[in-house]
Amino acid sequence: MVKKSLFPRQTLFFLIGLFCLNLLFVGTGCEASKQEAERKRQEALKIEQAKNRLKALLTDNTRTIEEKERDLEEIKKLNLTDPEVVNLIRQVEEKLRKEKEERERQKAAAEEERKRKEEEERKRQEALNQTNLDVKTRISIIFDEIVAASVAKNLTLANQKINEGLTFFAAENTPVLIIIAGQGNDKDYDEPTTARKYLEYLKDKKANKNIIENIVFDNAGKITELELRKK
Repeated sequence: MVKKSLFPRQTLFFLIGLFCLNLLFVGTGCEASKQEAERKRQEALKIEQAKNRLKALLTDNTRTIEEKERDLEEIKKLNLTDPEVVNLIRQVEEKLRKEKEERERQKAAAEEERKRKEEEERKRQEALNQTNLDVKTRISIIFDEIVAASVAKNLTLANQKINEGLTFFAAENTPVLIIIAGQGNDKDYDEPTTARKYLEYLKDKKANKNIIENIVFDNAGKITELELRKK
């Protein structure tokens, strides 16, 4: 006699199907959990990397402001909502703002210093030109006074004027050049002489036939070279 099954065939198939379906759900759930765990891991990694980059920006004094701004924008595009990341972003933004202000302040100060130096140089040149003009005028007068004293046979006065004239020169043997032809860098000179010899020459010749063309001074304002031109 054949024993009857405890479960009808239909019930058995149902239970098997239910078991398989449960296995499928369990497998799908596990995969979803793994994906979620991976997503959270990646998110945590992004947050950690962002924090490290932001902290580096807070201490970076080597790169330009523009380079650091580009780095900050890349981090902000990640749209991370982690509170520490958000706070670090604000700190970096504030730091870069202050760096920009300091750069502008330094730029303005540098420009002010440049203008100040330009003005100083302009005034120096004006003073130098005025000094040159004064010396040129005074030397020219002394030349004429030496000649006049010599013509009047007042050799004592002529010698006094010679000594007075020598005070304008760095030394008695300061070169005195007399241009006989040419202009600019292409000049022909008479035989070179010195300050002392030229002033004595004026006394002896009783005539001043040259005009001052150029004067070179040292840092003390003394003449180191006198260039004359025949009238």
